Amino acid sequence: MSSDTRERNSLKTPSLHETISEVAPNSDSIWSKKKIYRSWLLLCYATGPVASMSRTYVPAAIQSIATLVGRTSQGGVCARRGNDCYVKFGTSWVHSTSYVLYLKAISTAVEGVIAILFMGIADYSNYRKILLCGSILFYGLIALPFAGLTDKTYATMTGLSVLYALLNVTDCVYQITEGSYIPLFMRASSPKGETSEEVRRNIILKRGSTVSVMGIVLGNCGGLTALLIGIIISYGRGGPIANGYHNFLLAITIAGCLTVVFSIISAYFIPSVQAKPKPKGEFLLFLSIKRCISLLKNITKYPQAFIYCISWVIWNVSYSNFLSVFVLLFRSTLGIGSSDAEYTVYTFISYIVASLGSLGWMFLYPRTKITIKQWGYGFFFVQVFSNFWGTL
Repeated sequence: MSSDTRERNSLKTPSLHETISEVAPNSDSIWSKKKIYRSWLLLCYATGPVASMSRTYVPAAIQSIATLVGRTSQGGVCARRGNDCYVKFGTSWVHSTSYVLYLKAISTAVEGVIAILFMGIADYSNYRKILLCGSILFYGLIALPFAGLTDKTYATMTGLSVLYALLNVTDCVYQITEGSYIPLFMRASSPKGETSEEVRRNIILKRGSTVSVMGIVLGNCGGLTALLIGIIISYGRGGPIANGYHNFLLAITIAGCLTVVFSIISAYFIPSVQAKPKPKGEFLLFLSIKRCISLLKNITKYPQAFIYCISWVIWNVSYSNFLSVFVLLFRSTLGIGSSDAEYTVYTFISYIVASLGSLGWMFLYPRTKITIKQWGYGFFFVQVFSNFWGTL
């Protein structure tokens, strides 16, 4: 084909990117309004402070108290550097670093049951907004008592453990509910009129990826705000090495205050969602269980979708557990108490890198010909390399 012919064809047939930019979205939907989108992003920001604390400072505080009340394999006092430290867990003794993993295992099991029940209630009732805003508000309230739990006793460690488990369970509820709003923004971007299905689908996917990434970035920004407060407290307040985790507890409480305030503000602007009509004579909790069973019956009909979900769950749980152990080994290797300042900077930088990575993907995805599957394989290999490198 000659260059003149290619030029004429390019003038007659605009590219997919150009077509997408020219098609107007469904402006009649309330979810296409910028005010609603910004209020949802503010709600994502509100979750960031406590979410970052639950992944960094809360496990670190539990580890600090576990080191103070635990015993070595020989029955002596635990050293601040090293991994020979055990605490009582039920009727047996477990490693102080693995103690957090046991708590996560318990909370993860509870998360699944609660997610099935509450998400069914959200789908068949008009309480999705209340469930979303209420779970985030409760998420912040759970973090408020941490500053008062400073005693070096098993009772304090148990109290922190219960609050940590509640944070994990509530985190699951708000994340699923928060994510259920993304399809609403995607459907609001669906263009009207006689638009090709390919263009329509790409507009929706483009909008969905933007909303999803920006929600993650705003959540990370909220986490960075709380972590910056933690750095200021650790470097400014100081304190003895034995009581250094008190700074973590204070930062967690301040993060809880931020989450509570911003969740209340954003809840005023988030609109309610019209639920699916509930079948007559059905009880909501039983309806949630029936719906879950009916979904499982469709495994043979949609095998690839279920394989994807199962693999994602396994990857997500294993990766989060790896990160939990990794950050705790960071402190035990450098010295619990003596490395608190370095730990705050390390966690702060990790959130910056996570935000830049999300923004970088959002910039590159529409500008390259790399498919979603190829992106997934690329992220997977980078993560495997990083994990093996981190364990060397």
